[in-house]
Amino acid sequence: MRPSTLLRALSVLPVAVGFQTATNSSYPTLLSDGTVDLGDYSTAYEKAKSFVAGLTNEQKVQIITGQSFEGNQSWAAYQKKDGVVGVNMQLFVSAFSMINAATMTWNPDLVEAQFRATGDEFYQMGFNLIMSPVASPLGRDPYGGRLPEAFSLDPYLSGILMGRATIGMNSAGVIKTGRHILLNEQETNRSNGGYSANADDKTIREVYLWPFADAVKAGMLAVMCGMNRVNGFLSCENSQLLNGYLKTSIGFPGMVLPDVSSQATSYGSANAGLDNGSGQLWSEQIMLAGIPNGSLSQARLDDMAVRNVIGYYAMNLDNGQ
Repeated sequence: MRPSTLLRALSVLPVAVGFQTATNSSYPTLLSDGTVDLGDYSTAYEKAKSFVAGLTNEQKVQIITGQSFEGNQSWAAYQKKDGVVGVNMQLFVSAFSMINAATMTWNPDLVEAQFRATGDEFYQMGFNLIMSPVASPLGRDPYGGRLPEAFSLDPYLSGILMGRATIGMNSAGVIKTGRHILLNEQETNRSNGGYSANADDKTIREVYLWPFADAVKAGMLAVMCGMNRVNGFLSCENSQLLNGYLKTSIGFPGMVLPDVSSQATSYGSANAGLDNGSGQLWSEQIMLAGIPNGSLSQARLDDMAVRNVIGYYAMNLDNGQ
């Protein structure tokens, strides 16, 4: 599936969604407010919205924290797995070419076919939420340890191939997760927001965000935020990054989930745009207390649950197979 009108021209987007101030203002982008053009995913959205409308708030919290439940309506938590060139840490699976090597072929059809093949193996092994592919790091630091997992230092080329990788994995019936938004350019001191990657609005839009925009246009329904900070704020608690650039500027309709230990607060991360996260920071007690005291809106909790579920219907994971 390819959302028909999902991508907006980055060069003409209003600067209000960029890093223009030193504050990390919160303005959640809700699917229900019509900001995002859902394109081909309108039907999946309506199904997800209908499903979530029949749930209790407790069940919604279970969905966003990766738990299963049964009842009048049941939900099976996604089975997550890492793997860019194959199913990570798994016996008897294929090992495909590193992505930077595949990029050197300049063959988008080959890249799409490779990701279709890896997606098929994930699906056959019982995994349906896949942490792949990688478009950040983009090559700001040539010693970045994740560069072989990424496509190219050229954002235009990376965008083309990130989009084709998305189409390939989607066609296998799994939800792909683009990594890592944004400016996750080095491994050193990245844990717990150990460094801040800084760039101005023009650079972010025209270089680092570009591959993710192409992937959203191609139908990407999950994104992983990084361990680092961006312009001083934790990537996974950065409203201008997640609500602004990702969900508003390029109209991302899916869920944002954190890299390992990248979520630091409960309400701060939820209001900043994180949709799937820690069962400790997002316990039922914490999240349900936040609604009456104004720390979290009912609309935002509903939006988080819908964003988690939309990929389930979009990828036909309700087909019983």
